[in-house]
Amino acid sequence: MAEAIVVEVDPETGQVQFLKWASVHDAGTILNPLLLEGQVMGSIAHALGGTLYEEWAYDENGQCLTASFQDYLVPTAMEVPMVDIGHVETPSPLTALGSKGVGESSTMSVPVAIANAIADALAPLGVTINELPLSPNKIWHLIQEANK
Repeated sequence: MAEAIVVEVDPETGQVQFLKWASVHDAGTILNPLLLEGQVMGSIAHALGGTLYEEWAYDENGQCLTASFQDYLVPTAMEVPMVDIGHVETPSPLTALGSKGVGESSTMSVPVAIANAIADALAPLGVTINELPLSPNKIWHLIQEANK
């Protein structure tokens, strides 16, 4: 798999806007193109949430502050951008039909690609990124620290 992402970051708010996103996967022999698209997009949405929103937060007494979806942020359809998805079809010699799994294929590549896209967008400001998640609040604080 490969991800190519271009973002714009509002330095006043830390808000990330996705300008372009391309994702290419090798699913082996494609058996059901519609199902494949859904699996890839689901994987992308899950990884996007882990990169920008999802965080287990605790208070000073160890009480979990993000125990429900009221407090624990996940992306909705409004936050998941359009993604140009491409496929390489290299049949697997290890399965009867030559297919490969793609249901979680983006969970490793997407966080790295998003973090690098944000780092690239913020490079002129001297921002260094070395941890996730990258919420707008965290990005804003990184910008403020770089401005000191």
